[in-house]
Parts: sequence; structure tokens; C-alpha cells
Amino acid sequence: MQELWEGDMALTVARSLPAGLHLYNTLTDDSVSLYSAGIRTNTDLFVWNGKQVCGAAVQSGAEWEPVLLTVVRPFLGEDVEQEGQNGVKCQNNSAGSEKVGPGLQREARGFAGGATLGEVREALGEPRESLLCQENKRGRGGGQGAGEGGGASGWRVFPPDDMQRTLKELSLKDGDALLVLEPDSFDSR
Repeated sequence: MQELWEGDMALTVARSLPAGLHLYNTLTDDSVSLYSAGIRTNTDLFVWNGKQVCGAAVQSGAEWEPVLLTVVRPFLGEDVEQEGQNGVKCQNNSAGSEKVGPGLQREARGFAGGATLGEVREALGEPRESLLCQENKRGRGGGQGAGEGGGASGWRVFPPDDMQRTLKELSLKDGDALLVLEPDSFDSR
């Protein structure tokens, strides 16, 4: 394989996760066998230059393991009904999203676990004034803990200080829901 490869070559242990493929440990010592490096049967290896994939820098390691979040947003636009194959009608709200009830749509999005909540808000294209809320998971040890909030809505607003914390620090996991409220959606009139 090395004869066909141009430039630096790195072998990195990879795992398929709900948010996509993630890279972990890069094998750096050419004199170590795969077996002695801990590589066993059915271990996925990713061959790359060790820096970039398709021109984009890649963060590797457990601290950057991606988290697949369900982003929930108010949906005030018009539904577009289209006739698909075999006369089946489809509803399209926006690319890759699904309508989940009156006025809401959800979309699965992957983010690096080492990204801050503020960086997630920016990646979603939301203004700084937008509120991000986490679904309040009842049933984990009973009621709400001190300062959790959420009330009857089932959502708790992340305080401004949390915008500097990473998804891992906030204990967000695959499948957790994140509600995005834009400034114009909480008009107090």
C-alpha cells in the first residue's frame, strides 16, 4: 500500500459511532507490530495523512468523540406536500429535518464532544441571544435536582456560563435533545 501512497501515512484506530466514524489512537512506531500495539481482529484502521481528511483538520482521541444530538426548533414555515414515487405524499420542511408536532421540527446533528455549547450554537447558525435548552430527563433518580429548572415544559435553559462548557462537561450523550429558541420566539408581549 505504501507504494501507492504519496506523503505522510498514519494508521489510526477508528470506531463507528452514532454520529459517524471517529478516530482514536494513531500508531506511531513503525517497528511495533499491530498485535503488540493492541490491534485485534475486527479492529477498524483508518489510513490517512494524520492531519486532514479532504482538506479539513480532524480532531482525534476520546475527548473529541462525537455526540449525536437531536436539535429541536420551532417551525413556523409552510409545509410543502409533494407527491413522491408511486403516488406517496411526502412532507418536506427543510433539508434533513422531520416535523415532530405542531410547530416543531427535529434534526439529528453530530458535534465534537470537546466543542463548547457556544460553538454548537454558532455551528447551528444561531445568534448569541438564542436560548439553548436541554430536555429534562425525569425518571433518573426521581424528581429534579436543585437548580435544574424545567417546570412543566420538560426543558431547562442552559445558563450563560454553560456556553463555555463542552458537551462532555455537560454530560450530553447520543440521542439527547437540544431545543433552540431564537430571540423572536420569546417575545414577551
